[in-house]
Amino acid sequence: MESTSPTPTIPGASPTLPTPLTRAGASYAVTTGDLPAHRPLGQFLLLGDSLTQEAHRQKDGFGMGAELQNAYIRRFDVINRGFSGYNTDHILLILQDIIPTPQQAHIKFLTIWLGANDSNPLGTNPPQHVPLSRFRFNLNDIISNRAVTAHIPGGLEVVLITPPPVDEYLLSQNFTGERKEGRSVEGAREYAEAVKEVGSITGVPVVDIWTAFMRKIGWEESSAASIPIPGKSEDGGKAGLGLLLSDGLHLTPQGYRLVYDELIKVMKERFPMYPPYTMPFSVKVPWEAARGGGHWDVVVQKGDVLRGVEEDEVK
Repeated sequence: MESTSPTPTIPGASPTLPTPLTRAGASYAVTTGDLPAHRPLGQFLLLGDSLTQEAHRQKDGFGMGAELQNAYIRRFDVINRGFSGYNTDHILLILQDIIPTPQQAHIKFLTIWLGANDSNPLGTNPPQHVPLSRFRFNLNDIISNRAVTAHIPGGLEVVLITPPPVDEYLLSQNFTGERKEGRSVEGAREYAEAVKEVGSITGVPVVDIWTAFMRKIGWEESSAASIPIPGKSEDGGKAGLGLLLSDGLHLTPQGYRLVYDELIKVMKERFPMYPPYTMPFSVKVPWEAARGGGHWDVVVQKGDVLRGVEEDEVK
């Protein structure tokens, strides 16, 4: 007598389908009970202005958002909530509409990258300038907004990112007429410092992009007394920031690469239980789970190509 194997069950299958459903010689019994509760992947939500909106752009090269998704593929869904032209006032107006509830999504990480527009004293189309004191309060209000704090019981972690420097000369060449720029490298520094102050007060980690960009072109804060701050109009765009800023404000692929590296550095230091590239996958079928945490989700086999993974990261 021919033996038959047990018919596997497909959880959540539609009760309207024929039973059993035969496909490629296999017989599958279909459940008719209630669908199981949906357990979505956690979200890594990127909140900000155009610097965030363009973080997934790959037309010209490296895309920070895309690589972040690669680093956490099958672990977290990276969601881009960047709004070009927005400041902290604008974000507060829409926060309830763009942050899903805990019933809709499990947000594990939230990056807040604002200040580049708030620091623009001439921003009128759209209105952008937010005074420094209100900017601080706005950042705190975003962090403490109920749309955000509702996710704290689920393990939400918030990360602040400072605005980068600007290059005044490049701005003057790329933004004219109604788009004339009022941003300054000194003003950008003030708003970057404000982000760090809010991070210190609230205990939220900060990715200091302003300092990282300046260090990349060879300038340190300790040099300020003897070496003028780069990015001033009189530099004529020769300070080196053009490598990181495409138009004096927005980022080049190299700029996004530096932001990504600094973010990953903070992730490893502050949240070592969520290592990029090697964190165990969130969803596994039984044969994967049976192989344990040392299968391909953790141990990167020699010869695999993963951008940004150093050899010592995968040992």
